[in-house]
Amino acid sequence: MRILIKLFIVFTLIIQGCVKDDAINECNDNSGSALECVTEEEITSAVTGFLEYEKGDQEIGIAKGIKINKEWEASLLVFGFDSLFTFGPKTFTSAGAQAETIGFIGVSKSITPGCFNLSSIKNSQDSIRARCSLDDGDVRIATYTLDQTAENKIEIIEFDSTTLQLKARFKATFITDDAQPPYIPEKVRFFNVDMETN
Repeated sequence: MRILIKLFIVFTLIIQGCVKDDAINECNDNSGSALECVTEEEITSAVTGFLEYEKGDQEIGIAKGIKINKEWEASLLVFGFDSLFTFGPKTFTSAGAQAETIGFIGVSKSITPGCFNLSSIKNSQDSIRARCSLDDGDVRIATYTLDQTAENKIEIIEFDSTTLQLKARFKATFITDDAQPPYIPEKVRFFNVDMETN
């Protein structure tokens, strides 16, 4: 009988080690670390002709992944303001002017590693605000918002609030009313994007 009770307790502890919530999906493996919430995706789009930009100097960090259906690389920027920080990848034109900017805005420096939904509105305990814009230097070409029908997530893997060292991964689909196909598509999906400061 004692063996059955011990097995029941062990089984209960294993089941409780994996928590699934509508807002946050985080399941701990046996080592205590969170499993991926931003899983690998396959390329499904056949869109061609969209603008591609340069990665920049990547002085602060690197972002690499897929944009629509092509390998994509950008500079990762991270800025701290009091108790908040903002971060995200940025690409540049061949003349060195800013082009694509994806921003994860006003995130609390007290954030802990985990999986978060992306939102077009303010941050909450389970979501991080994201935006995307396309510029040619100081001229705004298109403003993108999150496609609420897509799965948009970010996983904070590591973050140090003192040094602003960051390791994260995201997937997001953005849409715009400023489309000029094929160069500026109505919908842009970024996925399998890994970001890490140097």
